[in-house]
Amino acid sequence: MSLPSTSETLDRALWAASHHPSAVICDIDGTISAIAPTPDLARLADGAREALMELSNLVEIVGVVTGRSAYDAATMIDVPDALVVGNHGMEWIHGGTHHVHPDVIPYQATLAETMTELARLAASDDRLKGAIVEDKRLSGSVHYRLTPNPIVAKELLLDAAGSLALHHNLRVTEGRMVVEIRPPVHVNKGAALQRIAEDNALLGMVFFGDDVTDVDGFRALQMLRDARNFAGISIAVADPEARPEVIAAADAAIDGVEACVRLLEQLAMELQRSKE
Repeated sequence: MSLPSTSETLDRALWAASHHPSAVICDIDGTISAIAPTPDLARLADGAREALMELSNLVEIVGVVTGRSAYDAATMIDVPDALVVGNHGMEWIHGGTHHVHPDVIPYQATLAETMTELARLAASDDRLKGAIVEDKRLSGSVHYRLTPNPIVAKELLLDAAGSLALHHNLRVTEGRMVVEIRPPVHVNKGAALQRIAEDNALLGMVFFGDDVTDVDGFRALQMLRDARNFAGISIAVADPEARPEVIAAADAAIDGVEACVRLLEQLAMELQRSKE
């Protein structure tokens, strides 16, 4: 798929962000932070924080919707007053308050037990050497990027996680070199974006994402456009690992994290110019 010109994508983002009240929302990993070997090594790309801070003065809501825990994400972006939605929509931080979706709380004990079992498996099987088991309290992830053979590791983890999830009434999803375990509740990035739009009576939103978990967000903006007079634009951040279905689901696509940051900077510049 050939990517549209930067100017065309900027025009579409500017159109959405200019429908006030509006929001600019980003995923983190693979979007405003390059994919790192391990989650703790990831850092925001140069200029990303500054662009988000500038945008926070120009649109009503600036935030992130991520699979990371909300506190981890808030610390990572370090943007005052940003809306932070973590664990794929299961927890929110905004205005100094932290909220957890009530439907996921009953599953915390079984999630912890499941992640312990997966950690035990990863430690005992050489084929999973290098796997990183991440208990995020409301969900769990096993990153297999550093295993000897990621294809083999993926199959092993999907099989083990699937069995444990069935036993504990959880569900399994996938991301970029990661197997995720979540409670069986209808909470995802799409539901989060819909809630952001509704709670803030938004008329426009720009959403940036790079992975299969962001497709729910892309679809949510399409549904909002179809349902009412809503200016929503989804932008896929593509790189060699990007799945074709992610790019196909978005309204536009850009070439990598650096291009995403440049677009955020240009969007802020154009919004500022329109105010003068």
